Amino acid sequence: MANSSYVFNGQVISIDFSINSGAYKTVAGTDASANWVPTSSTVAFTPLTPTHGALQWGKNIIQFMPTQGTWTAQSIPFEISSSVNPQAQIQIYLFWESSTQFTLVVLVNGQVIFSGDQAQAVAVHA
Repeated sequence: MANSSYVFNGQVISIDFSINSGAYKTVAGTDASANWVPTSSTVAFTPLTPTHGALQWGKNIIQFMPTQGTWTAQSIPFEISSSVNPQAQIQIYLFWESSTQFTLVVLVNGQVIFSGDQAQAVAVHA
């Protein structure tokens, strides 16, 4: 059974992303006219039946790039502990810092479990 989870973009530029070698999806950008409320795209959390494009227990990889310009896709690996309830909702926030630097924050039901970037991935909570 898949549980809905979300990828959020708090930046002006839209971002294309892929979870675990799945198809790329776009999460639109936001701006002052939207009060900087992040936009989101739905992804599945299927810890009991891992599939491409869905979050799972263990190692996950998110690849992403801005939809504007000529950027190379960046990737950040992160872990979701097998102690995370299969009914949990995962929230992933992408922050674009420069043309080559992104930061990722992963939450489970609002609690931070991971924060990092390509250069320094840091597990915050397991």
